[in-house]
Amino acid sequence: MPCRYDGDESPSSTVQAELDKLTRLLCEACRWSGSKNPVSNWSPELKDWWSSHKKADELRAKQELEEERQREIVRVALTKLSKEEREALGFPKPPSREVLRSSRRLII
Repeated sequence: MPCRYDGDESPSSTVQAELDKLTRLLCEACRWSGSKNPVSNWSPELKDWWSSHKKADELRAKQELEEERQREIVRVALTKLSKEEREALGFPKPPSREVLRSSRRLII
C-alpha cells in the first residue's frame, strides 16, 4: 500500500506525484525513526502528522481490502454463469482455468 498525500487541495498530476513521493519518504523516515527513537522526542507538528497519516493509511488499507473482496465475490459469481448467460448480461468471457487456479483464495 503506497503512501499518498492526503491534503485537501487538488494539485496538478506533477505536483501530486512529487507530494506522494515526499509523503512516502517521510513515512519511511518516521517508521525508521520511531523504531530507534521514542515518538515523544518528535516535534508536536510531526507527531500530529504521523498520527493522522497512520489513520489515513489504515483506512486506505481497509478500503483496498474491501474492494479486493468485492472483486473476488463478483469473479466467483461470474464463473458460475454459463457462456450464454454471461453474453446475455454483457459480461466478458470467463477467466481461464489458469487464472482460476491462481486465485483460489477468497479475501475476507
